Amino acid sequence: EPTPAAICRAHNNIGTAYQALNELDLAEENYRLAQSQAVYGNDRTGEGRALGNLGNLFLLRKNYSKAVEYYSDVLQLSKERSIMSTVYHNRGCAYYEWAEMKRCSPIPDLTLSAQELYSLAIVDLRETVRLHEEIYQSAKGSSQGLNLSALLTESNSRTFHRLQDCLVNLDQSEEALVVAESTRARSLGEVLLDRSKHIWPNCNYPLT
Repeated sequence: EPTPAAICRAHNNIGTAYQALNELDLAEENYRLAQSQAVYGNDRTGEGRALGNLGNLFLLRKNYSKAVEYYSDVLQLSKERSIMSTVYHNRGCAYYEWAEMKRCSPIPDLTLSAQELYSLAIVDLRETVRLHEEIYQSAKGSSQGLNLSALLTESNSRTFHRLQDCLVNLDQSEEALVVAESTRARSLGEVLLDRSKHIWPNCNYPLT
């Protein structure tokens, strides 16, 4: 008989497939079934995945407040750095897109201002970078560290670019330039690392 954890994984996977087909209502239905099974089986990992998937779904629907709510729930459930870094990035992007919508909308409301949302996005995106650094440093020098290098660089690049956008929109141009220079330096460092590890594959290379 399938366990609640197995049923949860199945519904999460089915929901992901429906989301790829843009069948968002069916995706949501399966994510909620996954969450229900996870709660029933005390499967915190499965519940976190279901909540994160719901956050991504509501981000696609441009329901930013709900997306932020689900991402925040994941952060309450999981303290695993790889999961937290992804969720902080996604929540930061949700805050950014929410701010962009408010900045371009002529309709006033009483919720957070665009400036406040940009500021919240900056906090989350900086936390993403910090967690990426921790993940890399903990694995540095191992084969896992070398494999993580390219992955974290790509993730950091997306995070840095969004961070720059937020800073520019808050008229913090000098800080945005610092972030841009940091992105360039990291990219160059990773190119050198990639070349070097083919020559001296057993050496320990720091993240630049």
